[in-house]
Amino acid sequence: MLNIITGRSGCGKTRRVSQILAEIAAGGEKCMMIVPDQSTFENEKMFLRLLGPKLAGNVLVFGFTRLCKYIFENTEGKIPLCIDDGDRQLVMSLALEETAQNLSLFSSEKRRGEYIKTLLQTVTDYKKWGITPQMLEDVSSKTKDKMLKAKLSETALVYSAYDAILNDDRENKIDPFDMTEAAYDRLAGTDLFKGMVVAVDSFRDFTGRQTKLLSKIMERSSQFYMTVTDDPTAPDGSGLFASTRANRRIFENQAKENNIEISKPVVLQENKRFENDELLYLERGFLSGSSETCDDAVENVFLSRCGSIYSEAENVACEIKKLIIEENFRYGDISVVFRHGESYAPVITTVFDKYEIPYFCDIPEDISVKPLIRLIKGCISAAVSGFDREEVLKIMKTGLTNVTAYETSVFENYLLMWSITGKNLTKPFTANPSGFGAEMGKKEQAELMELEAIRQKIMTPLMNFKNSCDDTGCREISKSLYQLLKDLHTEEQLENMYQSLSKLGLENQSEEQVRLWEMVMGILDKMVLILGDSRLSLKRYSELLDLQFQASEIAFIPEGLDRVTMGQADRIRLNGAKAVFIVGAIEGQFPTVPVEEGIFSDREKKELYNLGLPASDFFEEVLNKEKFIAYYALSASSKKVFVSWYRTSLSGDENEPSVIVREILRIFPQIHIETDEFLEPEQVLWCEKPSFELCAKKYGDRTSDGFAFGLVKYFENSEEYKNKMKALERAVKRSHSVIENPDTAKALFGKNFAMSASQAEKYHLCPFSYFCTYGLKAQERKTAKMTPSEYGTIIHYTLENYFKDFDREKILTKEEIVSKVQELLEQYSEKYLGEEAKENHSLMFLMEKLRDNAAGLIERISEELSQSEFVPRDFELSIGKDIEPYKIETEEGASISVYGVIDRVDVMEKNGETYVRIIDYKTGKKEFKLSDILFGLNMQMLIYMEALCQGTGKYKGTKPIPAGILYMPSGSVFVDSDFSMDSGKIQQEIDKERKMKGLVLNNDTVIKGMEKNVGGVYLPVKLNKSGDKYTSTESLVNAVEIKRIFDKINSILKKMVKELLNGKIGQIPAKGTTDACAFCPYWQVCGYEEGMESREVFKLSKADVMEILENEEGGQ
Repeated sequence: MLNIITGRSGCGKTRRVSQILAEIAAGGEKCMMIVPDQSTFENEKMFLRLLGPKLAGNVLVFGFTRLCKYIFENTEGKIPLCIDDGDRQLVMSLALEETAQNLSLFSSEKRRGEYIKTLLQTVTDYKKWGITPQMLEDVSSKTKDKMLKAKLSETALVYSAYDAILNDDRENKIDPFDMTEAAYDRLAGTDLFKGMVVAVDSFRDFTGRQTKLLSKIMERSSQFYMTVTDDPTAPDGSGLFASTRANRRIFENQAKENNIEISKPVVLQENKRFENDELLYLERGFLSGSSETCDDAVENVFLSRCGSIYSEAENVACEIKKLIIEENFRYGDISVVFRHGESYAPVITTVFDKYEIPYFCDIPEDISVKPLIRLIKGCISAAVSGFDREEVLKIMKTGLTNVTAYETSVFENYLLMWSITGKNLTKPFTANPSGFGAEMGKKEQAELMELEAIRQKIMTPLMNFKNSCDDTGCREISKSLYQLLKDLHTEEQLENMYQSLSKLGLENQSEEQVRLWEMVMGILDKMVLILGDSRLSLKRYSELLDLQFQASEIAFIPEGLDRVTMGQADRIRLNGAKAVFIVGAIEGQFPTVPVEEGIFSDREKKELYNLGLPASDFFEEVLNKEKFIAYYALSASSKKVFVSWYRTSLSGDENEPSVIVREILRIFPQIHIETDEFLEPEQVLWCEKPSFELCAKKYGDRTSDGFAFGLVKYFENSEEYKNKMKALERAVKRSHSVIENPDTAKALFGKNFAMSASQAEKYHLCPFSYFCTYGLKAQERKTAKMTPSEYGTIIHYTLENYFKDFDREKILTKEEIVSKVQELLEQYSEKYLGEEAKENHSLMFLMEKLRDNAAGLIERISEELSQSEFVPRDFELSIGKDIEPYKIETEEGASISVYGVIDRVDVMEKNGETYVRIIDYKTGKKEFKLSDILFGLNMQMLIYMEALCQGTGKYKGTKPIPAGILYMPSGSVFVDSDFSMDSGKIQQEIDKERKMKGLVLNNDTVIKGMEKNVGGVYLPVKLNKSGDKYTSTESLVNAVEIKRIFDKINSILKKMVKELLNGKIGQIPAKGTTDACAFCPYWQVCGYEEGMESREVFKLSKADVMEILENEEGGQ
């Protein structure tokens, strides 16, 4: 007998049918309850509560999946192996591949991935409604629509191939959407379900095959109960209950055809769920077409309009906290419903974590982002790409290999430095780990050995894997992949990860590692099960495996019962909810407006229906189902309903509220729409994290606002937030970073400072940048490419070795210079660059360009030295080895030792005196400004000169007199010219650019010793036409002025050390004639913005500088 129990939502249909089954079970008889798969657990709990553990076993609670399994287990024949979504995608990919030559609509290789999903959904729809390939061919012959005919023929072809691949083996595989049909076939010739009482509850609709199976069960059962959500008083064809009413009619017709008695329907009218009249008004009035309204004040239905999806989630979190704390709700009483989980779930879960709200999210996680899956995909991609560097590094960064995080870091730095990728990763490393121009000392050799060991650790298994996968089949590739994971010690690393996460109390995350490993092993088994020994390339194997990964999901059982349940409206079960939050009530989204998607248009579906195919999901049907889903969500709560939407999307589009909101406004004229603009601050005080955010927003009002003052005091007294409050104060006041504890500063920088001159300049460009570089030692990655620094290194090497044996009497020709330079560059490459550099074509091209520039520079220097009385004495003179470092003692007891390397030292012995000048090769455009020293900049050469004049080391026993510091341009020279300039004029402009800049001792002997004619060709000094005075004195300094400059530098260095030991590392960059922020690698962390405090650097004449220094006592 067919027994229909009907009524609107909340009338107790499930309760009534459960009581009927409970009474039968209590009498010792077996009965069955068929519910949606996701509801089985809740229903089993219900019967356990009603009957106790002993009798509850008399009620079999099944979803369709377990129902089919029950039939297979209790009938003769093998239990079929049901494939999952990943297998289905794999089989569809193979079906498309097999039929590709006979397809025109679905033949594009580029869109193969899109076709797999579209055709799989189409085949799924066919199977749901019992449509066979032959039926498609039959209908194809009837239609005159050429496009529709082609769609039917091609989908029938792919459908047939899909089934053939599934059936062409001995493993008895079955598509999950064939399970109900197979179960139906198994029932033939058996007595299963005969005389049993069966109930079907909580379904919104059924597929054709589900209806067929249930009809067979109904035919055999003694009593067949079916609950239907419907309102018998509503007019026929009512949109809200159209789908459920259609299902009822199908079963009533089936009963009549099979002479099954139909009892009088039980109509439940009294609502058993709602605890207030407002929810009853809402359930009865939603989309009813009724004009009846609730004109009282509304206390249990809430509308909220929010600014963004994030503020909407915050609003929900605040309301939940309020329910828990003020109204004694439990988290388990609350549900959050959205229509589209992909946009809402990540936002809401993030906000709930912040508000410390425990939750269970009914949205399975995508596994493609998990470390194990990234490792496997990376390994295959690395092999297919010929070991692309990025793919290899992705593997190492998963943390699931036998390579440590430190080893990964140094390995990555080395690869990036030398641009190593592809086949070069399969060869032993030989290049210097320190980069261009570095000696291959013991330290470098040890580092290189370490790097080579890392390379072998990661590359040997990868190369073995690649070699074993050449020209083979799926089975062998799967075996090789498993062996690769063993060679990389992946399972051991997963075990370590499991243990670490378990110790932190992260049970879900730790369990996830075990489940993922088991899932991957299962996927590999299924690949072999479906493909066997089929020969395929590693790339094709990767594509098929990726389909498996894309279709695989991982979900967890809630860690505790008292949790907010959140989920997608068409999936979530809302049994026992006391408060339901419906989010995203936006026009077109909730309810979702159907759009044409898939292969067949709505018009074509209707034509197929008219031609005899049981096609479904027309626009009207889908729209009715969407309305019912909204109705179900609105009527599921027993106490409170909250509905919200957000106005502006991330792309800036304005959203309108959906029919859900419009209907609530119609039913409740007195309802007030809350907005997040007017939320009370107290609403976020349920948890510390959002409260601290509010504290940060109101920090500026703390002196005038008592509420803000209280928040600030609370967090200032919190151990956890104490340091954050200090950081907040600095941010609000825009105060500078400081190391508050002097002991920390001393531990970080040391009391005895050993530094380079450029290091001192770094501090005066920006103290914070100095702190990052030399305190935290946060260094930029080096790359072995022709940077200005590397260009300078090679130029220095070339000039040093060329002029080491320079003889002004034997000046080489231009051709001879080029030849000599080429020889020196080859020596440099062999000594410092290694074999990798020879294969770097761009580097070799730049070396050729450098040769020509170096040859031109040498020609110019040779000319200058041939007329000069100054002779090169030392090249790359080391301050610290060749001569003692420059040392200063501070009043605080600290010491400063400045080290460095002087490019070239020239000496002139004359009249019993030793004059020295320092030459610095500059590949960039270095403009020397004496006024820079007032700001702690451009001090390097002056410090070097002071160190040299100490007369130590190689210069011990001499009393060197500082003759000058000169910057010699050594890069390419470019001048502005036009077609009217002749070659002579152009050369004059080039010579002007090549002129040395800097300071020269104001001494005729020295000046003429440097440039015989003092014509300003080489020096920044020139005699007037009369030859009795110099036309420019900006670059001339006397001995007294040099002394004052040295005193000023000493004062600046002492002050710098004092400030560092006091923790002064503020973000105060130099601005003006120099910009410390330009190209600074730390701009993302310093927090400096234009307009904040800076050190203004400006240019002064030499006279102004000397006046300032003269007025300063002792350089202070």
